[in-house]
Amino acid sequence: MKPRTQYRSRRVQSVLFEPDHTSMIVRNRQGRHYLIHGDDTRLITGFGDPLDAPATMGYGIYHDADRPNTMWIRDRTGLRPIQGVAATPLERDAPWTRVATRIPNHPIPSPYA
Repeated sequence: MKPRTQYRSRRVQSVLFEPDHTSMIVRNRQGRHYLIHGDDTRLITGFGDPLDAPATMGYGIYHDADRPNTMWIRDRTGLRPIQGVAATPLERDAPWTRVATRIPNHPIPSPYA
């Protein structure tokens, strides 16, 4: 039987990761991905090396509890830091599509994965 996953705080390699309910990833018409975190918007340029995440850790966007602006994504490859640069989404790049980040066993559709 598969373990049940939950989107809640988890400690991985002595770092406490908390779910970030306010953040989301969106994709524009050209296929670029942006992380929107409150007033901060970042163009995603890639992901760092994955950490082994517990099997019960739910998919989604997390932040480091000690560094709230350090964003991580938990997907089928593990727990990876999101790398990006400050950006401003432009209306001309519409339509914007929200990327599903909490669907179990669903790959994050990204050219950087």
